[in-house]
Amino acid sequence: MQASTGCDSVLVLDLTINNSSSATATQTACDAFIWRGNTYTMSGIYSDTLQAGTGCDSVLVLDLTINNSSSATAMQTACDAFTWRGNTYTMSGIYSDTLQASTGCDSVLVLDLTINNSSSATAMQTACDAFTWRGNTYTASGIYSDTLQASTGCDSVLVLDLTINNSSSATMMQTACDAFIWRGNTYTMSGIYTDTLQASTGCDSVLILDLTINTASTGTDVQTACQSFTWIDGNTYTSSNNTATYTLVGGAANGCDSIVTLNLTLTLLDTSVTTAANGISSNETNATYQWIDCATGNALPGATNATFLPTANGSYAVVLTSGNCTDTSACVSWNFNSTTTLPLETPIKIAPNPVVDWVTLELPDAQTTYQLQLVHSSGQVVRQHILQGTTQLDLSDLPAGLYFLQIGSTSNAPWQTFKLIKQ
Repeated sequence: MQASTGCDSVLVLDLTINNSSSATATQTACDAFIWRGNTYTMSGIYSDTLQAGTGCDSVLVLDLTINNSSSATAMQTACDAFTWRGNTYTMSGIYSDTLQASTGCDSVLVLDLTINNSSSATAMQTACDAFTWRGNTYTASGIYSDTLQASTGCDSVLVLDLTINNSSSATMMQTACDAFIWRGNTYTMSGIYTDTLQASTGCDSVLILDLTINTASTGTDVQTACQSFTWIDGNTYTSSNNTATYTLVGGAANGCDSIVTLNLTLTLLDTSVTTAANGISSNETNATYQWIDCATGNALPGATNATFLPTANGSYAVVLTSGNCTDTSACVSWNFNSTTTLPLETPIKIAPNPVVDWVTLELPDAQTTYQLQLVHSSGQVVRQHILQGTTQLDLSDLPAGLYFLQIGSTSNAPWQTFKLIKQ
């Protein structure tokens, strides 16, 4: 330079150049990076200037790449428990799991979990034989459940703790006659009858009566007998009877009593006889007659009327027959007088005697009524007449033989017997 003196003024520069320094750091971080006291959350070139010992700047450069971590949140509602990424969670909460992304940063999975608990209610029941619950009938003891859906969407479990006590029953088979008394009741018909008691379990104890009622049998013992009859009751009956009964204990086929009613028809023959002048008469009016000789026991031929006039002295009886009944009277002695048996008040004239056809009877009193009976020597009565005054009798139709003419008044006066020979 030209100094003021006009002379060159030479300026000399003794120069020392110090170069500034710089250093670049390349960094990759996740979400944020702290460098020289500062936190960086975005990728970029960042620098910081320092003073070097030469007094020049020393520039630090940060070439930063920020990679952001990723996260995903899953909201879940579950009942009682939820299994997520190998873990089971039973409580509501925020749960996370961290993975490494391809950038090397975390990938955070978040679970926002709500756990709703299932509800349950247990009912304890004791029943007899069967129990109906929620539309089902159970006959055995056990634990039974039914699941409903609560308002939370979870199950509401109803539990039935059931005890079944079975009713007991006992059957008794009985057979009885006419009636049977059981537990205070009287039954007269066959059938199935029950009575219910309460067992110690509180359930019914059923008593069953299977009853067969057999009725006593009844019957009629029809008997026909003569004079008297001794029946099964030990009594001797002397007249007809249809009211007597007798019970044969256990006598029926079914083991019950057999009640027998007696229907007895008793034929009573009057074996008494009356001896009169006109012969021996049986007092029985409803029978057939056969007179017998008591000395020999032989029947007398033709002597079959109620009245028998013996032709010889002796002992006689009459055998009476009515239906199936036969009885014999006591023997009666007869002393025959060929002239007069019992005198009448006035003699009677008989002519002719012997007689062929007609015989004339001259009675003593024309105003008195007489009875006449003509008896054959066999004892058979062949004629009976009511007479007054003088009467003629036609005997032409009678066979020849010995006859006895018996005459008496109707005023119960004595009778007289005459022999009459028919030629």
